[in-house]
Amino acid sequence: MGINREEQFLCNALAEVLAGKETPHPEKGTDMDRGLELAYAHKVHPLLYECSDWEEVSAEWRERLKRESRKIVSQNYRLLFLTKYLTSVLEENGIGTAVLKGVGVAQLYPVPELRKSGDIDLLVSRKHLAKAEELMKEAGFVREEEQWTRHHVSYVTKEGISIELHIMLAEEIDFPALNQYMNGKEEEFLAHTIRKEIMGIPLPVLQDAYQGLYLLIHMTQHFMKAGFGLKLLCDWVVFWNGTVAEEEQEKFARLIEESGLGAFSDIVTQCCITYLGLQEEKLLFRKKEDVKCKEFMEDVFEAEEFGKSSADRMVAMRGNGIGDYIREFHRQMKITYPRASGNVLLWPALWCMTFTGFIYRNYTRRNVSSLAVLKKAGSRSRMMKELGFFTEEKGDRKK
Repeated sequence: MGINREEQFLCNALAEVLAGKETPHPEKGTDMDRGLELAYAHKVHPLLYECSDWEEVSAEWRERLKRESRKIVSQNYRLLFLTKYLTSVLEENGIGTAVLKGVGVAQLYPVPELRKSGDIDLLVSRKHLAKAEELMKEAGFVREEEQWTRHHVSYVTKEGISIELHIMLAEEIDFPALNQYMNGKEEEFLAHTIRKEIMGIPLPVLQDAYQGLYLLIHMTQHFMKAGFGLKLLCDWVVFWNGTVAEEEQEKFARLIEESGLGAFSDIVTQCCITYLGLQEEKLLFRKKEDVKCKEFMEDVFEAEEFGKSSADRMVAMRGNGIGDYIREFHRQMKITYPRASGNVLLWPALWCMTFTGFIYRNYTRRNVSSLAVLKKAGSRSRMMKELGFFTEEKGDRKK
């Protein structure tokens, strides 16, 4: 299939914007409103702010772009100063932290204020979590009643801003080598934190090699769930198009070898070179030249922001056989019932509860059949296998 005219325009426009250049006008026949709807679905529309002055854009979209871009700028400054406050409170009480994503990545964009961010993610040591939670409550933040994952604890402000205290780099996924690598790795990441001025505010962020690896882990996590859209690829482009020292790139190469993420790094990097203006000459770490990008980009465009394009999108697995479905189902059971799953005798009951919950959520929350969800998971897993994702063992990359 490949990508259509509007998708190609969006890629071309983002490539220029990420390089600090003017947005190119679309080719004749491009439906600009459709292109902007696509940008909105991927939450990269503020980056196209200058398009609001184009004749090709409808009056409705001109006003929408201006209105929403201004709202994003205002929101980003609120997040910036709240991040400063939170990190200061934690550090004053002896808790080291690192800002993940968010403003830490936004500062790499030509206009940092236009990179959409919705929450604040802070990495803290597991041993400091209890104290950090105590400080959060004292500061007036409310712990969310339902905590959907084990790798972070979620709080919310009175204004509805979500704050996540991460004690793991990501939740476990159907990728054993990466799960093993991430186990306890947050301490190493915290040990490689530096203070950097972001939009005029000094904040603790990861050193470049670890920042690059975290961005890749974050993409992997979302890809293995329902997928992710263009915004995360834009983050990858501005990160590597910036000034990353040779020493940090060499360290990053070692880290992806250790983590088993080499194949995924290859496909993401090559897609960003092909479609989004990543400057190949700036990259020193190895990448394959024969990577096929079309299928991956089709999945990215279909996913939109974090797989929100359709209700039937679900996890991708290492395979699409019955054993792969059973393994993923068992993993979901352990995530849903982390304490009870420690007792093997309870597994039959927990399997029934997990399966019932799966059907109920699909029907009531997503309005989709569980069969459709399973079929979609199988098709995404086949695509992943065909492209050779996650086929390398740690330390198996060719020199």
